[in-house]
Amino acid sequence: MAEALASAAKQNYPRLEHIFLDGCSTDKTLVIVKQYPHVTVISEPDDSSHHAMNKGLSLARGEIIGFLNVDDLYPDGTLLMVGKIFAEEHKIDVVIGHTIWFEDNVSTGRRILYERIHNGGNEIPLPGGAPFNGCFFRRSVFDRIGNFETKYDFTADTHFLLRCALAHLNVQWVEVPTMWYRQHANSRTFNPERRSILAIFGELFDMTAEFARQAETPKLRRLFLTWNALIGLHLVVRNLLRGRFRDAARAAILLSSSNPLWPMSLVPALSLRREVRKLYRRPNG
Repeated sequence: MAEALASAAKQNYPRLEHIFLDGCSTDKTLVIVKQYPHVTVISEPDDSSHHAMNKGLSLARGEIIGFLNVDDLYPDGTLLMVGKIFAEEHKIDVVIGHTIWFEDNVSTGRRILYERIHNGGNEIPLPGGAPFNGCFFRRSVFDRIGNFETKYDFTADTHFLLRCALAHLNVQWVEVPTMWYRQHANSRTFNPERRSILAIFGELFDMTAEFARQAETPKLRRLFLTWNALIGLHLVVRNLLRGRFRDAARAAILLSSSNPLWPMSLVPALSLRREVRKLYRRPNG
C-alpha cells in the first residue's frame, strides 16, 4: 500500500485529488496513509470494492478520473502524460496504456510476468478490451455511462468497460505502460493460486449472457454468445480439472440452456481466444 501511495504522490501532478477509500481497516492502513497529508481518507463500511469506487466517484471533483488499487503502481510521469493528452485533445473520452503484470519475490526480487498490450484503434474493443486500471476517464464518461454495476462482485469494472465500448467512446491509446498490476498471495483477484478464477468466470458467463440478451444487432448478439460459449467451456473444463464434477455438470447444463447453439460457436470462440492471447506479451517475447 505504501508503494502505491508513493507512486501517486511522486507523479508531481498539479492539483492532484487523491481519495483513499478504506473499509474500516483494523491493521496499520490508516497509520500508513496519514503519512500522506494530501490524501483525503474516507474510512467507513462499504458493501464491496466497486461500491467503494462508486462512493469515490460521488466525492471526486476532478475532470480526469483514474483508479489505483492499494497493491499497484503508477509508472513515473503517467499522470502528467495522461493529463496533457486530455488537455490537448478535447474530444478524447478515455486514455489507455499498456499494463505490466508483476510479482515481488523475497529471493528473486521483482519479476515481470507479462505485459498486456493493446491493438490500438479509435475505440475500446469488446472481448479483450483493456485492463481497467490502465484506463483514465473524462468525468463526462460516468455521466454518460453510469457508475459500476455492483451485482458483479469481481468484474464490475469489466462490465463498465463493455458499456464504454458499446457507447463508442473516443479513445487515445498510448504505447507505454500506465499501470503496474501486482500479483501476490493475498490478492483477491490476482493471486498465484487463482483462488477466485471460478467465481470470476461465473460472473463473466452471466455478463456475456446479459449483453447477448440486450444486443441491438444480430452481429453483436453472435459476438456475445460466442464469448459466452468460450467462458462456459472454461467453467466446465476448470471444474473438471479440480474434481468438481457436479459443478462441471451444472455449468454444462447452464451453458446448454442459456446458449443452446453453443457448439456452432466453437470455431469462432477458439479464434477469439487466440486473438486475445496475442495481447499478452511475455518478457522473453
